[in-house]
Amino acid sequence: NNRTKVHFNAVGIWQTASFDGSLMLRPVFGSAVNPAVSVNNEVETFENFEIYPNPASHTINFKISGNVDNHYHIQLVDLHGRNIIETESSISNQLDVSNLSNGIYFICFTNSETKNSVFKKVIISK
Repeated sequence: NNRTKVHFNAVGIWQTASFDGSLMLRPVFGSAVNPAVSVNNEVETFENFEIYPNPASHTINFKISGNVDNHYHIQLVDLHGRNIIETESSISNQLDVSNLSNGIYFICFTNSETKNSVFKKVIISK
């Protein structure tokens, strides 16, 4: 038990640990390899999606370049993760945001065939 030898500084004052036992550290030396976070090689690129104007006040226009035959499911999500608007790209290339309050939102484009998604940040400012 090394309780008397373990100290921490959380509020500007060094204090002795209140738990019994020993502190164990596992340092990593050198450069670590970044782990793979995706196994899908066919990822939509951010360059394929243009959103304008940003910041927007009344409408958000979007343009999907590249393979225009693909259809996209589009969701506008607030910072709390709530779906605000949900539509398909085949219906229109713009979203009416005139009834939304000022703030930061995320727009998610999901390819209907491949199910790959791309997120973009949108600012509503009136």
